[in-house]
Amino acid sequence: NQELSDMPLDAFPRWSLQTLEAVEEKLAVVGATNTDELAGLLAAQELNRRLQAAGQKMFTEDSLAVLRQAVLCVDQELREALLNLFPHWSAKSMEAVEEKLTLIGARSR
Repeated sequence: NQELSDMPLDAFPRWSLQTLEAVEEKLAVVGATNTDELAGLLAAQELNRRLQAAGQKMFTEDSLAVLRQAVLCVDQELREALLNLFPHWSAKSMEAVEEKLTLIGARSR
């Protein structure tokens, strides 16, 4: 579990610092201040619904994909282990597995 403000900037290669700050503020409105909370909202597909209910602009599908990838990359060691164990998995399969593992709080040791 990591505070969103502590995530490495290279997790968001296409976003400016100003955009990241705005995203972090928007996420705080719906109670997503750390990676576990954000991962849970993303996995349950609840983030945009909560933003809309709070009167905030919803994220585009592209932005949601960036957030998913950033949250899933927080535990790079686990991702690398999965890739080594299951090299035949497609990128889509890997993303689905990572989302499920993140939802249950699985982390590498």
